[in-house]
Amino acid sequence: MKLSVYYLLALILFTNCTPNGYLASPPECKPSSQFAQIEDSQGNQYQKIALNELKNTTPEDYYYFFKTFIEEGEQVYMMTNFRNEKNCFDVKMLVNNWEKLEGMRKTNGKSYPKQLVNLTWTIDQNGENEQVVFVDMNTIID
Repeated sequence: MKLSVYYLLALILFTNCTPNGYLASPPECKPSSQFAQIEDSQGNQYQKIALNELKNTTPEDYYYFFKTFIEEGEQVYMMTNFRNEKNCFDVKMLVNNWEKLEGMRKTNGKSYPKQLVNLTWTIDQNGENEQVVFVDMNTIID
């Protein structure tokens, strides 16, 4: 009986301490027609559609998968696949906070797992344009 109580407590603690998405299987990537018609996922047209898609959602609504880093002048972006049951699209996300991504940046993600867990982002104004900005994440898993 005592062992069962300890087992139950351990199970509750493990369940409450694991990040969202850690144990769940992510959905398949099924891009909607608005994304499937555009070949260049880094282009302005594609990214504007992605930004509009994100405006009515929260970071908790998606699973995230690293694709690559892109340097444009002094700014570095992380191309990330955003995925849920309804949609799948790539987002060019500005990275200013390198605390958890520096190792990945050095190798451009090679030998790192692809799934980014509990990733958070904001939509910030950059002059006349809006952009998605990386805030934080828990960890990276296979």
